[in-house]
Amino acid sequence: MSERVGVVGLGRMGAAMLERLNAQGLEVSGWNRTARPSAVSGVVVHDKLGDLVAGSDIILLSLFDDQAVQDVVQALCQFDLAGKLFVDTSTTRPETLRGLEGAISGAGAQPIDAPIAGGPDMVLAGTAGLYVGGTTPAVERFRPVAEAIAARVIHVGGLGAGATAKVFNNMMLCGYWEVLKEAMLTGREGGLSLEQMVEILSGSPAASPAFKGRIPVLLGETDSVGFSVAGVVKDAVLFAEVARNAGVDAPALDAALQSFRDAAAAGHGGADLAMMVRSAILDVSEP
Repeated sequence: MSERVGVVGLGRMGAAMLERLNAQGLEVSGWNRTARPSAVSGVVVHDKLGDLVAGSDIILLSLFDDQAVQDVVQALCQFDLAGKLFVDTSTTRPETLRGLEGAISGAGAQPIDAPIAGGPDMVLAGTAGLYVGGTTPAVERFRPVAEAIAARVIHVGGLGAGATAKVFNNMMLCGYWEVLKEAMLTGREGGLSLEQMVEILSGSPAASPAFKGRIPVLLGETDSVGFSVAGVVKDAVLFAEVARNAGVDAPALDAALQSFRDAAAAGHGGADLAMMVRSAILDVSEP
């Protein structure tokens, strides 16, 4: 592949993309708003954003929130972006990138949104999903890079549609963990142990891949973090806002958000999201 890829934002997800793309043989470099040494041998992390722009044909954004995307896009648009493809993989509101489309196009680039379904571990394994919004030519140009990151690449519509798909998908996941907590609390009060409930559910139609992958966390066998409780709180606040703006009542999401907020307040913000359930079942107040 001749396209050079630049990753802007080297948090856990951005760093995972950097490592995965490098391992797949792509020419890739990175840049972060704060100093961050490269954790990938042989991968250049630029000190200056302009150096990344000059050395990249496709620029991937992996940023914390909507404001970060707006700030970085404004900085990027100060450069000549002629012929470049702009891909936002961040979890943002559907209207955010659409509102920046004029500035991006005016600087010469084509924008698409492609939020990631799955955590950094799935990116590193190449098993994540990507929901992509944008024009067909832009999406097809991105596809070889997308398929180096993800096992499922779904073009869902125009610019912003990828963000809508991410909201839809992750609202469902938030609700799943809330119902799991409520079901396990009910089972606990009926005399079932956590271990018994996990054994029952693991062979049941109710066991999603998300549940099966986090059984070690639920049982306390590992403290590894796929996606944190604090990260769910941040995203669920966004999802609830999108739902309200769409005129959708979302009581299940509201309940899930409160449960994750409670887990964070109990000291589990940095723990894996499954700790929300484990801490509630065992009344664990400290990590």
